[in-house]
Formats: sequence, C-alpha cells, structure tokens
Amino acid sequence: MFLHWFDAKTYVLRVDFALIPAGFFSSLPTSKQIPTAKSERTFKEGLATHSAAKLATHVLLASHAPQFLFKDITSNVKVGGVLWGQLTTAAAKIEAQTPGRVPNMTYAEVIAAAESLPARDIDVKLAQREVLKELGLGNGLLPVLQTRWTPINGVLVPSTPEPTESQMEQARVAYNSRMQALVEASTALYTPLASRKEIALDCLKAEFPTLEPSVFEAQVLAKAYTGRPGAGDPRMRSMLDSVMEGEALGHTYKWITNDRRVPIDAFNDFARSERFRAPEVFKTQFEASITAQKNGHHGMVKHLISQLSLADRENFEFGEIECSYEKHYKEAAGNALVTVGREHTMFVKTTYNGERNLYEIDTTKGTIDKQNERMTGNLKQVIKIDGSYQP
Repeated sequence: MFLHWFDAKTYVLRVDFALIPAGFFSSLPTSKQIPTAKSERTFKEGLATHSAAKLATHVLLASHAPQFLFKDITSNVKVGGVLWGQLTTAAAKIEAQTPGRVPNMTYAEVIAAAESLPARDIDVKLAQREVLKELGLGNGLLPVLQTRWTPINGVLVPSTPEPTESQMEQARVAYNSRMQALVEASTALYTPLASRKEIALDCLKAEFPTLEPSVFEAQVLAKAYTGRPGAGDPRMRSMLDSVMEGEALGHTYKWITNDRRVPIDAFNDFARSERFRAPEVFKTQFEASITAQKNGHHGMVKHLISQLSLADRENFEFGEIECSYEKHYKEAAGNALVTVGREHTMFVKTTYNGERNLYEIDTTKGTIDKQNERMTGNLKQVIKIDGSYQP
C-alpha cells in the first residue's frame, strides 16, 4: 500500500513513490488517481467492501490529507509536481486556521484563501517538507529508502528513514527552480501583443496633452501638395491614422483641415520631426512581445515534460524528435486546398531504443498527453479537411 502514514506520532499522510509498482502510473499521479488507487487497494486486500472502501478512503483523506479531496482540480496538477506542492502547502495553511474546511473547497478557492495566511504552523512546515520529499522521490532526486514495519501494540506501523539534510536541500533547490521557471513561463506566455493604435495614441497624448482624445480620431485631415494648388491626396485622415501609418511628412506636403479643434500647424511640425516614429516603436515592442511569448511556450513545454514519467522524459531527452501540427483546409476551385486555420496543439513523435511514441502538447491548456493511437508512419503534418480526419 503506497499511501500510508510514515510517522506514528505526527500521522502525516503521504505518497510513498518507493512502493508504487512499476508502470502503475504513466506519469506523476494526479490527485484523482491517488484516492482511487487507495480505495481499490483497500478493497482488493479484503479490508473493506467496495462502498466501504470509498467511504474509509474519504474519511482518511479528509482528516490527514484533505488536498486529495479538492474540487475542480485539473489533470495537469500532478502529485510530486510544483503545482501540487503549492496546493498542498495552501491546504495546510488553511487547515491550520480552520480544520475541516479544505475538503469542501475548489482549487481556486484554496489558492486564494491561503494567500494571506501565515506559514509558521508546524503542520504547514511538515506539509512543505513532504512536498519536497514527494518531488524528490517522484523525480528521482532522492534515493528510494526502504520502509520498515514495526509492531506496536499489535499493529504494524510503517517507518521510513528520513533523507539527509543535504538531500532535502537538493530537492528544495529543484522545487524552487521549477517553480520560478513555471512562473516565468506563465507570465511570458500571456505577454500582451503590442498595439499600433495604443502606441500612436500615447505619442499623440504626449505631444498634445491638452487636446481632447476624440479629436485624435476625427477624420478631418487631407494631405495637400504645396507645389501646386489643389494637388495632393484627397482621402480624409485623422491625426491617429497619420501617426499609425508613420509616413513622415515631406516639406513639399502639409496636412490641411477646416476643423478648428486640430492644431494643424503644430501637427505638421510634429509629422516632420524625429518624434513621429510610432511604427518603429511598435515594431520594437511587437518583436519583444513575440519573443516573450515564444519563451513562454518553450518554458511551458519544458514544465509539461517534467511532469511525465522517467521513461517518457528519457524519450524526449535521448530520443529522435519529430514535431508536427494540425492544419485545417477547405477545398477551393480546381481541387486546390486553402488553409483556414491551425490548431494550437503540437504533436511530438519520439523514437528511442527502437520504440516510437506520440505526444500531444497544448501549452494553452497546459497539458501533455500520449496519443500513440494517432501515430502514422510519416507524421509530418496532420490535415483536416472540412472537419474530417485524414492522416
């Protein structure tokens, strides 16, 4: 039984990765898999009926490990991962203040409620230590220590040797590093793209701080050629249009208007100056935001891979990698195909030690799933035409 008390005095419940049978989970277990596995093991060992096993498991978890009973936990929260560590610590902080409250809370409620609570309680410290041990054992950072069973008052009580402080420090450094990387990836992933309009408006507000913003968008300007009366571009523009387009005003041209709200002479001077450079600012900011988003996707992929089992992680680290994606097409004239969209997910095929595996990665949802049943011999691009799947 790999879910057990490891200390007869503190009765802290934890997952003993050393006792999990090989291949029991395809990756780090989710919070939903652990209660199910515990209940099934209790039933198979004849300790309770099927219904009683579920009830006993619920009572046990509610009193000793309520974090396994949260509502609405997504599948990407894996026991032994950094998100699980954050959640476990948050649960311990809440239970230290209001015992019995956590099992009725959702994931979001737990994180929000624990944010302002102190982490000084001994139970919180114990929970944080267990988080490090789970991460260390689940990711091969700590050695597997043999659990001993000692009879006390006729009952077998498990006792597992504690890792050394240097080993725990290694796990702590790894946890903090992964958490920092995840925070940075999440932040970068949602970097807003630069807006040409917002940049142009900021330029105009800085240049004409007393002008009503509505004047900036009034299409009351025309470009006149000063070398010949009546010549020029008759299309009406606004101050904002001109700044967004970013074409500097030549000395043989000027903007004209009948709208007295527009400081036309000052605007012409501005349009000929070096300050008239909104497109350059936009290009710089846009490229920076694209780079940040790329880094965010890269960091999120690394995090998702770290949640896989050791065997799957080795497929990515040592195997041959092929990446592909889904595109949607529609049929056009002459049997031609026109691209109408591309999925956000990416398929990665790994070949390692003669074994091939296919993984689907979605950085938007934060998921990575094996999709071996969708593998083809030459997976370069998955095409969907009019909603039908064609390899």
